[in-house]
Amino acid sequence: MKKAMGYIGSYSLASGEGIYTFELDQITGQLSMVFEPVCIENPSYIRLSDDERFLYAVMETRKFGDVSSGGVAAYRIDDKGGLTFLNATPTMGLDPCYLSTDKGNSVLVAANYSSGSLSTFSLDPNGSIEPCSAVETHQGSGPNQDRQAAPHVHCTDFTPNGDYICAVDLGIDAVKFYRFNKGVLHAEDRFTVKLRPGSGPRHIVFRKQGQFFYIIHELSSEIAVFQKIEGQYRLIQCLSTLPTDFKGKNFSAALHSSPNGRFMYASNRGHDSIAAYQIDDGGVLTLCGIYSVQGHGPRDFAIEPNGNYLLAANEKSNEVVALKIDSDSGALIPTGSRIELHSPTCIQFRSI
Repeated sequence: MKKAMGYIGSYSLASGEGIYTFELDQITGQLSMVFEPVCIENPSYIRLSDDERFLYAVMETRKFGDVSSGGVAAYRIDDKGGLTFLNATPTMGLDPCYLSTDKGNSVLVAANYSSGSLSTFSLDPNGSIEPCSAVETHQGSGPNQDRQAAPHVHCTDFTPNGDYICAVDLGIDAVKFYRFNKGVLHAEDRFTVKLRPGSGPRHIVFRKQGQFFYIIHELSSEIAVFQKIEGQYRLIQCLSTLPTDFKGKNFSAALHSSPNGRFMYASNRGHDSIAAYQIDDGGVLTLCGIYSVQGHGPRDFAIEPNGNYLLAANEKSNEVVALKIDSDSGALIPTGSRIELHSPTCIQFRSI
């Protein structure tokens, strides 16, 4: 296929319009918009269902109708990639910022940043979202009182085998695990992973069927690597996402691995770059290089399914930028291709 298609979420309160649909020419690297933007309030994170028939979006707000809550919305994807609204429902938590679905597209889970909670929802076969079935609120705080005075769940995802839901909490420096059964969340405290105080974990990436996971720390600008050893996750590596001579403020954001599993990438807001690492057979990372995103504030990025291009969502410079990936070294090469839009925050590619 010469073109890949995907979707961009944004902050829409100013001049943005919500969810955008784009195409990437895989020969030239050129980006273009298709369709009219979908109007929705602050879809700061979007996620495709596993079968890519549906798209789900958070509404990062503190009010949903008359309810003190953010929301989640569902869309059906047609044969051409267009979006049709299905329904929306409150998350029963404030400022949802992340969501995911299980492989059977029967359960959706959302992270509510400001209320420090995670919410679960059943999904209908037609893709629509049932009312919230369970909410679990974390307790505690961290040493950084500006950012960690309370829990802040920043990421919720399913483990690769689907047995557990994990919640990455920036406010309490921890990853917590839950079983989900018949609409009820059951905490598995024995699996809780405590991270270095003040590090501010943000997102998680699992590899090799959960044998390893990688955490990007927003506040300390680091990646921590964990390996499952005798049933428990143990820290095996922690390394910076920044050059050794960088002295400014930085807040790391997104973390994604390449489709071929050879490279890991992490974005830096402040240094305005993406760090590339090679992954060895033992899960350990080796820095390949740190590359400019040709803009400011890369809140998220996505790698197209063939692994040839990386798109950076530069929230602060209001653009999405295309970078070519060197297949041998993992290096990122500017293409000059970009599209302008207000405050892009999340990118999702379709693989079909």
